[in-house]
Amino acid sequence: MPGISGYDVCRALKRNSHKRDRPVIIFTAATQKIDEERARESGADGFVTKPFRREQIIELIESFRDVRAPTVPEP
Repeated sequence: MPGISGYDVCRALKRNSHKRDRPVIIFTAATQKIDEERARESGADGFVTKPFRREQIIELIESFRDVRAPTVPEP
């Protein structure tokens, strides 16, 4: 992404009151521990290194759905 990093995009999304609850996953070819730390510091909810398995992504997305499923108040 020319001119902006994924970490910057993540920070911007997390600062936006209408979008901060949406999960953000950083996909990267960077594999150093510092890269994962930067993702967490930027507010990312997930960090996936390339190459990745399709099942890995599905499991991650399903975990967000389970955690963030809206609760329905009882009558």
